[in-house]
Amino acid sequence: MMKIPRRWPVTEAEVDALGPYKGRAPDRTLTPEQLRDRRRHALHVTLCETFDLSAEVGAICSPLAKQMTAELRYPERMRRLVDDVAMATEDVVSLAVSLLADRNAARDGLRSPRLTRDLARRPKAPTMTPEVITSGRWAADLTEYAGAVAPALADLLGRAMWPENDRLRGQLSASERVVTALRGLDGAAQALSRQIPRNATYEAAERRRDERQAERERAEAAAQREALEVLGVAW
Repeated sequence: MMKIPRRWPVTEAEVDALGPYKGRAPDRTLTPEQLRDRRRHALHVTLCETFDLSAEVGAICSPLAKQMTAELRYPERMRRLVDDVAMATEDVVSLAVSLLADRNAARDGLRSPRLTRDLARRPKAPTMTPEVITSGRWAADLTEYAGAVAPALADLLGRAMWPENDRLRGQLSASERVVTALRGLDGAAQALSRQIPRNATYEAAERRRDERQAERERAEAAAQREALEVLGVAW
C-alpha cells in the first residue's frame, strides 16, 4: 500500500491511493440511461470505470441538436442556451482535468496539487458559432471535446474511493463531484429542451403573421389593378 504523508485535508488523489474500497459501491447492472435518470431525480449514483463522459455528453446533447434543426426555422436564436450547455460541459471537463492532475501529483509525490491543477493542460473548448448551431454540429463538437478526457476519467473513477468511504474524511468522492457537475449540465440541457417548443410556437406565429401580411399585400395590389382598369389605365 502506498504511504501518504499525513496532513489535512487529504486530496482526492491521495484517497485514490489509500484503498481498500469501502462505502457505497457502484451498481454495474445499471445502464447509462438508468444512471442518468437516477441522477436527474436526485437519487444516489456511484460512477465507476464503465462511465463514458463522451457518450454521456452525446446522449444529452445530440437529441437536442436534432430537435432544434427539425423544429426550428432559426436555430441560431437559441445560441445563449446552447452556450450555457457548452459552458456546463466545459465545467465537467475542467473538473475531470483537475481530478486527474490531483491523482498525478499524488503519484509523483508533488506537494502543490493546486499548482498542478492550474498548470494542467486542458482540451480546447469548441466555439458555438451561429453556423455550428444552425447545422446542429455543436452536439458532435461537444461530444468530441469530452472525449479528450473520457478514458482517463473512467480509469480514475474505477480506482477512486466510493462515496461515504471513511478515508475520505468527510470530503466528496470523485464520483460525487463528477455527478454534481453533470447535474449542472442536466440543468442547462433541460432549459434548452424547454425553450425549443416555445421558440417553435413563436416561429409558427411569425409564419402565420407573414402569410397574412403577404395576403393583404396581394389583395391591395389586386384592388389597385382593378381601379386602374376601371380608369382605362393599363397595368
